Amino acid sequence: MLGFENPDEAIGIQLSSGDEVYDVVGVLKDFHFQSFHVAIEPLMYSFDDKTSRCIGLTVPTDQLQETINSINDKWDQVYPDAPLQVQFLDQTIDSFYKTEKTTSKMASVATVIAILISCLGLFGLMSYSIIQKSKELGVRKVLGASTLNIGVILSKEFLALILIAFALTLPLAYLSIERWMEQYAYQVDISWWIYVLGVVLSISVALLTVAAKVWKAIRANPVESLRYE
Repeated sequence: MLGFENPDEAIGIQLSSGDEVYDVVGVLKDFHFQSFHVAIEPLMYSFDDKTSRCIGLTVPTDQLQETINSINDKWDQVYPDAPLQVQFLDQTIDSFYKTEKTTSKMASVATVIAILISCLGLFGLMSYSIIQKSKELGVRKVLGASTLNIGVILSKEFLALILIAFALTLPLAYLSIERWMEQYAYQVDISWWIYVLGVVLSISVALLTVAAKVWKAIRANPVESLRYE
């Protein structure tokens, strides 16, 4: 951005920032110093013993507390009225995505609650459907319908509803994800199999929810449902 084709050409020149003039002593590769919401921007490191307010240190993990205590003792000797403030780089980076983490937790809780409510509703609908079709199932079993046939009859209408629901919600989910990804300067492609996996998992949850009821209906004695006919 300063017009140098080769970073080495910048070594030794002078740059001004306000009233200060600095000698360029080195050039760093680009790196992220902000969140991924923004692209990498120009950054200049400068040292001024009059205005510098922080010190960056790389400390071995096993010597972390010992180093902090040592620095704190020296700090108190120079600035007894100003407590030392220590901040870790990983905590700073973590704070960049505080909103995303909070949103993720809220979405996870809401998803679990929605799944539980849906499963309860599905279980109730299946119970009602089995009661309504008890005589039909009894007749089919007497006429030789297999266990698989009975299971398909009881499950197909709910599977159809699930597929219809996904057909309606997949476009909304896709648009929502795309809109969310626009907040970031760097994006990844969401593979199609993620959506297929959602359909498969939903169907699996639905089948597990009604499995006990379906199995009970399949194993029921048809005489019980036909004895009053």
